[in-house]
Amino acid sequence: MAADAVMVELLAANPSCPDSLLRRAARVDARPRRAVAAHPRSRPWLADLAQDEDWQTRVSVTENPACPSPLLRTLARDGEPRVRAAAARCAACPEPVHARLAEDPVPEVRASAAANPRCRAPVLELLLDDEALIVRDAAVKHPACPPSRLTVRAGADLWWRTAVAAHPAAPPAVLVALAEDRDAVVRVAVARNPVTPPAVVGTLCVDPDPDVACAALRNRAVPADRLELAVVHAAGRLRAAVARNPSCPRRLLMALASDDDAHVRLAVAESPRCPSATLARLAADGDDVLRAAVARNPECPPRTLSDLVLSGSVSVLIALAWNPSCPADLLRDLGARPAAAVRAAVARHPRCPADMLEVLADDASREVAETLAVFAGNEEVLLHLAERFHVEGART
Repeated sequence: MAADAVMVELLAANPSCPDSLLRRAARVDARPRRAVAAHPRSRPWLADLAQDEDWQTRVSVTENPACPSPLLRTLARDGEPRVRAAAARCAACPEPVHARLAEDPVPEVRASAAANPRCRAPVLELLLDDEALIVRDAAVKHPACPPSRLTVRAGADLWWRTAVAAHPAAPPAVLVALAEDRDAVVRVAVARNPVTPPAVVGTLCVDPDPDVACAALRNRAVPADRLELAVVHAAGRLRAAVARNPSCPRRLLMALASDDDAHVRLAVAESPRCPSATLARLAADGDDVLRAAVARNPECPPRTLSDLVLSGSVSVLIALAWNPSCPADLLRDLGARPAAAVRAAVARHPRCPADMLEVLADDASREVAETLAVFAGNEEVLLHLAERFHVEGART
């Protein structure tokens, strides 16, 4: 019987995939070969895969951190622009090669060069003045874009104003001016920017556009008094934004946990700063969506997690299995549940007990098997799956 190509692809994409299985996957069809080409342990086969007729496979080789420099230089001259673009955005791209790709006739390649995290200042300056919008857009969004270029001249179009407003190196004076921009999308970008002056963020908290106000209330730099005022006077959507602020004081979260608006209580339940006692109280709510949010919260205490199992709701059980703090005994319980979606959620847990992984490796559900293929870190489990799905020679 022929190997299951989809399963081979999933197994080959797993960081723990054994070398023997990678070698076998490299000889299957295009999709598994792409996964092998991207795998960090596939260096022995990269030279051959770099000559594959499938351009996506060559892109995967180019993006592989294990791709040696001489091979990357070869791929940078590939006839397919998408392969050259992959080389241009690769952090390991040699400087002379990157400089050449920054002058490539295809705009998408030059845009990729502008997005390279190690793009040198002289090259970035050149790309900021490129004739193609896609290239200038990538260049102005680069973290190393010089602050002197992050200015807004009269008549600047919307995309430029938005890009500048969102940039972490934007000068304060420019952000102050953009906070009064006529377009809400620009003010939202200013409100989200972590370097926007607190006073400006505070002003945007009362912006007439709710998207702007919400973005400002979720900014860490928002003045504490603005959060206090929003809890008392703002609409439900804005109160939910307060609860989603990563710096929201716990006492405000405790107060918002009793809010009449279910969306506000949901935001509280999702907050990693929510006190344990408050999470326990929210877990008693009759709304499965809210209880699932509590179940997903990594700060949820073990006793509350155990209590939530009694709900019997599939959505809540899946959320429990997704919780990185879920205890091993609870994962074993969930792994024996009748709903395949719950067992699949257990299969992807990073701390799923070894004995549970072995049980799930023989699960009849395709969903569980595919989840294990992607997430299991146990080589023996991966080899067992390969044999189940007729991958010959997986162990040799």
